[in-house]
Amino acid sequence: DCGRAVSNITYMLAGEDRWRRTGAIAYEDHDTPEFTGKITNLPFDLSNANGARLCLQLVGKCPTLHQLAAPPARA
Repeated sequence: DCGRAVSNITYMLAGEDRWRRTGAIAYEDHDTPEFTGKITNLPFDLSNANGARLCLQLVGKCPTLHQLAAPPARA
């Protein structure tokens, strides 16, 4: 069950040297075992998205990106 596997999200904008945290994860489809949600409040736009980094902390039964990804995305 990966529905709540994303527990913490940090990001670093291009050209910066520090990680920032966002606590805004909007979960959808609460009755499914997959993670379906949105990460809101990210400050990315066309001027700073190229080269930015996004880090997802995964927990529970899906501690790896391979386990979190839907089977078609694993190929």
